[in-house]
This record gives sequence, C-alpha cells and structure tokens, in this order.
Amino acid sequence: MQDLDKHIEAILFSSDHPVPVADLVNSLNRALELELDAHVVINHLETLLQKYEEDFFPFKIVHTGGGYRFLTKEPYHASVSSFLNIKSKRRLSTAAMETLAIIAYRQPISKSEIENIRGVNCDYSIQKLLERELIEITGRSESPGKPLLYSTSGGFMDYFGINSVDELPKLREFEEGGDSIGVPAEALEDEVRLGEEEAKPEDADGQLGEQDAAAMAQDEAEAMTGEGSGAEEATEDSVEGADSEEAANDSVEEADSEEAAEDSVEEADSGEAAEDSVDLPTDADPDDETAR
Repeated sequence: MQDLDKHIEAILFSSDHPVPVADLVNSLNRALELELDAHVVINHLETLLQKYEEDFFPFKIVHTGGGYRFLTKEPYHASVSSFLNIKSKRRLSTAAMETLAIIAYRQPISKSEIENIRGVNCDYSIQKLLERELIEITGRSESPGKPLLYSTSGGFMDYFGINSVDELPKLREFEEGGDSIGVPAEALEDEVRLGEEEAKPEDADGQLGEQDAAAMAQDEAEAMTGEGSGAEEATEDSVEGADSEEAANDSVEEADSEEAAEDSVEEADSGEAAEDSVDLPTDADPDDETAR
C-alpha cells in the first residue's frame, strides 16, 4: 500500500497542529474504506520519518504534542520567519509559568487548590493560559461547590516539544499532597546527625568516646584555671612588693626627719652656750678693780 504514505503525508501537510494516530486511522478508514489499525499507520509513519530526515528535504515530520506534523528544519528557520514576519514566541510571565507548572504536576486541579499553593489570586493567569490553549477544563471536582478542574492540553505538549506529561522533568524530593518548598525535615535531621558524627574527635583506634572528649574539656578548663590563678598570684606579689617599697621609703623619710630634728636641737643648744659665754663679763661689778 504505497499510496497510503502519500495519503498520510497529505493529511499531515494540511494540518496546522499535531495529528494523533487515532485521527489518522479514522480519517483513512473513512476516506479509503479500509480497516486499518494503529500498528499499520505507525509503521508507515516510521518510514516517512526516515524519508524526511534526508538533506534533500527542507522540512521533516516530527512526533510532538501527542501527534505528528510537518516542521521546517532548523537551517531554514530564519528564511521562513523573515517571509512570514514571525517574531520569537512571547514568553510566559512568571505568574503564568508558576500556575502552569502547578497544573502540569498536580492535574486535574481546581483554581482554589492552585491559589492555596501559590498564596495569591490566579484568575488572570488561568484566563491567559486558557486563551493560549495551554490548559483546558477537564471536568468538575466532587468537593463542595463542584469547582472546575484544569489540566494541560495538547497545545501545552506541542509548545514544550513533548508527547506526554510523563516526559516532564521529575521533581526531586516531591511528596504527593505536600505543598511545602525546600528540604524535608527528615533530610535535615540526617544531615545534622552526620555532621555531629564527623565532628567527634578520634583516639588511637580512630574514634574517641564521650569520656575522652569530656576529659579533654576538663583538662582545658583546669589549664585555663591554673593560668588565671598564676596571674592572680603574680598580681598579689607585685602589690606586696610595691607596699614594702613604700614602707621602706616612709621609714627612710622618718629617719631623715628625726636626724634633722636632732641637728636643730644641737644647734639651738650651742647657740645658747655661746650667748652665756659672751654675757659673763658683763655680769661683773664695774667698781671691782680686780675684774678690770
């Protein structure tokens, strides 16, 4: 059935979005009145994939977004963009990306659940994602009020170049039902325990016990106490030495003052004696001839 390849090529060429295998099977069976199954169509698609990988063709068939479609090969992107005046894809805002990530990993999910995780109102972000056909409404929740449930769409997978949500990057340390961000408490406890074990000192056998560590701490405390007492004794000695020097100085000064007092007394006595010797002749009677 060589013409089947051409029919598949024609369908893919006419579509502006990825065509799922089931749609190809239904369309071919209705148009050609055949009873094809998915395995037959997939085999033909594999042949076409290899065919358009050759350098002769400026385009190729790509399996993306849950289906197959024609895309221009990378070396010709600039020429096609210039002709169609296509600018680069507008990036999603941070709020839209956060909302889309929550929906992708927790789908189906209601708006209230998204807001509980983000902590802010998500009406605008959800509306923009719906307009860009990155998410879709997939039903209603059984919770009170029966809120709408949101899930990613085929446009989401085509936008990010994947075929299933299973191809999304795996979240490390992700807990089902947990909305917290960061390292789990159990992991932190393990890290703390490992750090304490590494911090233990080692003895001759490689590890010191708690008694050895306590003994080391006690020795250090005693050494510090000894140093402190030695310093105090040295301080007391210096104070005592200073006191003895002051006492010696005081005794010397007292001795000097006593000597000075004795000298002054002796000088006074000698002065009085001299005065007595001078006054003796004047005490004699002037009429005494013997005295003259």
